[in-house]
Parts: sequence; structure tokens; C-alpha cells
Amino acid sequence: MKKGLILITVILFALILILRYVEEKSGRTEKSGAEIQVEKGAQGVFLPKTKETTDMGDEREENYDSGLVSYDDPITLSEGEGFEKACDKGSIKDIYIAHGKIWGYTVASSRGFNESESEAIYSRLAQYTACRAAAQRSIDYCNKLPAGLKKVGEAHSVPMRASAYYECVETVNRVIFSDFMAGNAKEKSSCDLILAGQAFEGKPMSDDIFCKAAGKGLVNMCMSFKDQGVKGDEATLKMCFTHFPRTLSDCSSKNCKRRYKLYTAIKNKKYKECPREYKDICRAYLSKSTKPCHKLAEDLSETYCDFLKRVNKVTGNAPGMSDEDIKHHAAQLEAEAIAERKLKEQERLQAERDRKENEQITKEINARVKKLLGKE
Repeated sequence: MKKGLILITVILFALILILRYVEEKSGRTEKSGAEIQVEKGAQGVFLPKTKETTDMGDEREENYDSGLVSYDDPITLSEGEGFEKACDKGSIKDIYIAHGKIWGYTVASSRGFNESESEAIYSRLAQYTACRAAAQRSIDYCNKLPAGLKKVGEAHSVPMRASAYYECVETVNRVIFSDFMAGNAKEKSSCDLILAGQAFEGKPMSDDIFCKAAGKGLVNMCMSFKDQGVKGDEATLKMCFTHFPRTLSDCSSKNCKRRYKLYTAIKNKKYKECPREYKDICRAYLSKSTKPCHKLAEDLSETYCDFLKRVNKVTGNAPGMSDEDIKHHAAQLEAEAIAERKLKEQERLQAERDRKENEQITKEINARVKKLLGKE
């Protein structure tokens, strides 16, 4: 009996570890423990590691990769088309260019967007970018979004799992992985990426077993684990079904239901059956078109313009400028105003001279006319 309990505990532990990916992250994880800070100009390479604590209380490796773009730099993705921007400086290109100047975690809130506003833009940008990546059926489009950076001094910090890059990759890869389980996407890379960072030493279930089971389809995964020699009793199998359901009725959580609906929608190629937050991205993926991304772009533009309006009011239409820049800008504006006043004064004086000259000419003409009339 004791051995049976130990075996069940081991298998449960293994499944919980290997299934950690199913726990939905918003991409903006709660700011608990070490709140990560962004160092000005810092950059990194893909998947460096530092420690965080797992849901099981164990230490695991967490990423603080800065991706391919600094938090101080403009974002250089191609501009979306086919939608109306919400304000003069609210196009996708404007938003990309303004990153690190008007909005973003390294921008002083006194001169630009505050933290919550920048966070909202990062999240919407991640969803829009994920949609375009889904249309290309590749996560590569996410690569130029800023990722995680460690705390440095008083600079703002961003965990990898709270970054726009991570949210983009996670979102689009959930769709691609659903297609992998449906038997359409043959590349195992989507399964490997789902498991990235989930490698625990001593784990009794290998990644190969997991991915082989996933290739059999979501509804067949638990039985595939069993067929591949992963041991467990009926209680273990029942627990497995709550993560990898055969039907919707197996689910006891919102995450499980969302996962099942996403899988069945992609398998049946019916984007309308996708969970609400995935509908546009599913449609882009299935149609291989970026047109379904227009609504996400419009939402991004509207949100950005609302925040920009506030910042313009606070900064006197000089968002993103330092005090020195503002003084320089004010001096330029004053010089331009003085030059304009001088020009207007010159124009006024010239107009006055022209008026007097015209009056004199008119007077002389009238005198001549009278003289001629007198002679007649």
C-alpha cells in the first residue's frame, strides 16, 4: 500500500511538472517576489536563466532575456495596414517609433506613459504581433519584441514571463501546438517550445514521451502516456484527463475548457469555435491572412491615443522630452514666435507703405482727371 502511494505521488509530481505549461499566464504575471527592473540600453541573448520558485515550491530556472530589441529602442516590425488609426500619431508605425521615447518601461512617467499604461500597450502589442505571427504560422515575428531584463539599480524590471515577447510567443504557440495535436502541424518544434524551460532533473516522464502523446491528439494523450509505460492507477489517469480532456465534461477548470475548445476549433478549422480571446488569432492562423488582426490593431491604436492625449496635456504637447530638451524646444518655439512676429510686423509696415503709395497715386490721378475735365 505504501509503495502504491509513493508511486502515485511520483506520477502526480511528474505530471504536474510536465503540465506546468497548461497553466495560463496572462503574459503580465503578478508582481510577486523580485520585481524586475529594466537597465537602460541592456540587451541579451535567447534564454539566459535565473532562478524562480515553481508552484511545487522547488527552484526552477527562469529567463530574463531581452530578446532582439532594447527597451530604449524603437520597435522595428513592419507596419500593419488596412485599419483606421485613432489619432494623428496613433498608427502602428508611430507606436513602434515612440517605444523607448514616449512609452515603455524605461521612459520617465513624468514625461511619458506611466507603468500601467505602458503595460497595457505592451500587452495589446503582443496580441497584435501574435496575430500576425499566427498568419505566418511562425513565432519568428515575435522576436523583435522586448523580453525580460534583470533588476539594475533603480531601473524598472520585467520578468521574462511578464514580457511582450513571452506573451506573443506563448499565445501563437498555443494555437500552433493545438494544430500539432490535431495532426496538421507536423513539426515537433511547437511541442519542444511548449516544454522549453520545463526540464526538471529526475523527471520520470521524458519530453519525447510527452510530444509523442501530444501527436496522438489532445483527447488521446492520457491513454498514450499509459501505452508508453507511464505508470499510474485510476486516480492518476482521472487527474490526467482534467488536464488533457477527452471531452469537455472531463474539465473542472476554465483553463482545461479553454484548451479543449482551442484544440477542437483548430482541428475542425472553425475559428468561431475558438475561445473569445483567441478568435482573431485563430482566424488569422487558419486563413493565413493578417486581415483578422485589424481589430487588434485598432484597439491598440485607440488605447495608445487615449494615453497619449493625457500625456500631451501633462507635458504641454512635448511627450518623451527631458527637462533640457523641453527648454531647448521652448527656446526654439520662442525664437520661431519672435521671427513670426517680426515677419508679420514687416508685412504690416509694407502694407501700410503700399496703402499710402496707392493713396498718393489715386490722389494724383484724380487731380489729373479734374484738370482734364476742366479744360474740356
